[in-house]
Amino acid sequence: MDKKGVLETLRELADPASLQGMSRFGIDTANALGVSMPQLRALGRRIGKDQALANQLWSTGQREARILATLIAPANSADEAAVMGWLQEVNDWETCDQLCMNLVRHNPLCLEWAARWADDERLFVRRAAFATIAAAAVSTKGLDNDPSFISMLELVERYADDKRPLVHKSMAWAMRSIARRGDGCRKAVMETCSSLERSPSRQRSALGLRLRKELVVRYG
Repeated sequence: MDKKGVLETLRELADPASLQGMSRFGIDTANALGVSMPQLRALGRRIGKDQALANQLWSTGQREARILATLIAPANSADEAAVMGWLQEVNDWETCDQLCMNLVRHNPLCLEWAARWADDERLFVRRAAFATIAAAAVSTKGLDNDPSFISMLELVERYADDKRPLVHKSMAWAMRSIARRGDGCRKAVMETCSSLERSPSRQRSALGLRLRKELVVRYG
């Protein structure tokens, strides 16, 4: 399937009625058609991995085409520069998160990328840092990887004063995902929560309190 065929298929799958619901969740619908994620994933499986087509779809600027690009781009062909080129053009949280979940988390260097991206003040670059940590924490198996994820909690403490809700939500997502890895990671997350709660900063203490309560309810 070529670019023209993909765009035609997306238009056939479009449900304009769903755009209103997307808007309520803060998704920019200016370039959206209203194709659901299950439909995009199914289409991605039909197409298979194709970096050239992924680049063409991303360049359209169209929401569903860009998300589909993240699904069909081969994980082993994505280097940090190429991913950053896409990330710098992201203008909504959903595309940011799909890029991280579908593509970035599969790269063995993704946590190194995340550590660098967290230093970037741009909204969706910083969100991508924590979205990548969250996605990788769930999919990367093995206790030997726990120290790498525990070290990522330092980024939460460093940037917990960021007042942007989309960043704070991604931090909370990352902490939840790390906690899911097991007792050692969960203990480290709880310690981070306690540290944040002791801060005089309302922003930091609120994040720590909220996450600690969630973890207590879930894990006891």
